[in-house]
Amino acid sequence: MAFGPKPGSPAALLFERFEAGFENPARIEGVCQFELEGDDGGAFQLQITADRLAYRSGHADAPRAKIRMPAAIAVEIATGDNIDFHDQLNFERIEADGDMAILGILAQITKRPNAAALARFAEIEARYASRVNSSNTDRVAEPRRVSATPADEVAALVEASVPVIVEGGLSAWTEALGWTLDGVGERFAKVEIQSTLGITSVADFMAALAAIEPAPYTIGCVMPEAMRAFFPPPLFDPEGFGPAQLWMGSAAGQISTLLHRDSGDAFLGQVIGRKRFKLYSPDQSPSMYPFKSFNRDQPCWVNPWEPDLDCYPRFADAYATDFILAPGELLIIPRGWYHTVLALAPTLSVGFHREPVRDFGRVLHEPGAAPSEAG
Repeated sequence: MAFGPKPGSPAALLFERFEAGFENPARIEGVCQFELEGDDGGAFQLQITADRLAYRSGHADAPRAKIRMPAAIAVEIATGDNIDFHDQLNFERIEADGDMAILGILAQITKRPNAAALARFAEIEARYASRVNSSNTDRVAEPRRVSATPADEVAALVEASVPVIVEGGLSAWTEALGWTLDGVGERFAKVEIQSTLGITSVADFMAALAAIEPAPYTIGCVMPEAMRAFFPPPLFDPEGFGPAQLWMGSAAGQISTLLHRDSGDAFLGQVIGRKRFKLYSPDQSPSMYPFKSFNRDQPCWVNPWEPDLDCYPRFADAYATDFILAPGELLIIPRGWYHTVLALAPTLSVGFHREPVRDFGRVLHEPGAAPSEAG
């Protein structure tokens, strides 16, 4: 028999958070089993349908996904500010397995929009829309290619919401630009990284990259300390950037980054391999179907590489800036631009975000310990 969660319990608080952010235009369906450990913990299941969430106590017979965490962490997710799920400390405290679509939607709907991000998105949408016409004749066909100097000219273009590829923008990364993935595996063999495999050594990650499908990917994890000296923030004052993100792995034809937009300017230096980008200007939000729940970046429901126009009919009117980023090139995507990435080969890229996104996520902490900020 199904029962509601005990009022005020970790399960009840977590379910309330899920309900508040729930949306499901992709019509994902299935059951996720939860195990909350410790005081006031226990087992419950969430039934996800196209239009609602349902709570049931106990264990499901054949759940499509499973999540295990301390009950205290469940309370923190349910009642606290936004969680940075990219941070390795958070990654280690929550065990998740099974259907990635179910796990992804549940992780996303725990998030709450940051007021500053909402204001920035609204401002940039209005500003960009005022200078383009509805016939797409003023759309950006490809990023502007510029020299790395003077930097103030690059900054002016980015502030004007023009995507930029900076030639010579990675001059401080000279040694790394000569690397191969095999060489990275040898140089940093024992260094631990976070990826779609979980937390592994670089050596084990590289072995899996050559052996399994889909190819593993680091999904923008915080760069290990052993690698950071090779990748200083490009062009501008380092104090204005969040931590370096490592985008390594993937395979030809594999989506590396799902469609989303950032509330800060995104910098991506291409080190190994090539990537194909699709960018969509800020005024095209209605066609992008963005999630209502997000924190430092806002993902979208539609997949531009294989769009389901029955679910997302407005996407048929979207206009993409479509191009390839090659090794040695620095791409700057102004805040508010939607973007998605397809790998053309196994790859290594290094990304940074420029203020204000560095404070939008936080790190979970053990009960009794002081919280620490992500970034």
